[in-house]
Amino acid sequence: MLTIFTAIIGLAGGFLPELLKYFNKRLDNAHELDMFKLQVSAMEMQHRDKLEEINAEADIAESEQLHAPMQSFGVQFLDKMHDIGVSQWMLMPMLWMYAFLDLLQGIVRPGITLAMTAFYMLVKYDQYQMLQRINDGDKWYDVVGKLWTTDDANIFVMVLAFWFGNRMAQKAFGSKANGWSK
Repeated sequence: MLTIFTAIIGLAGGFLPELLKYFNKRLDNAHELDMFKLQVSAMEMQHRDKLEEINAEADIAESEQLHAPMQSFGVQFLDKMHDIGVSQWMLMPMLWMYAFLDLLQGIVRPGITLAMTAFYMLVKYDQYQMLQRINDGDKWYDVVGKLWTTDDANIFVMVLAFWFGNRMAQKAFGSKANGWSK
């Protein structure tokens, strides 16, 4: 019996170093695979951090551009004309013309907003007058209650969301949420 046992040990002894090498190699490969996964994870985090940094820099640059003073073509043109030596009496009408054009350029968006608001208020006032004539016995607050519809509430909410919600959406979603920031 001892002979058979020693024969088996002798036979297995030749395989034992190879078996130990196999398990050692398997552990090394598992360790390398874990290290590779950690490296990939670290690279993903670096990429995400770099992307956040780029987005933050772009937001800062956009904010600086939006808050930068508007460059006036007229001022640049008049400075060049003065450097060339054009007389003062010729520059004065151009100065007034470019000042007027810069004023027009600066009030386009606010002017359109104010005009549309005034038009909306005028339409609502006309509706108020019409409802008061039709419902002669109603109090003024009843007429106003009939005047304010869900469409008016939707317009009101849309305007407030447009003017005040864009920056919050950018912060909440981390990007240009609706593209109206320019």
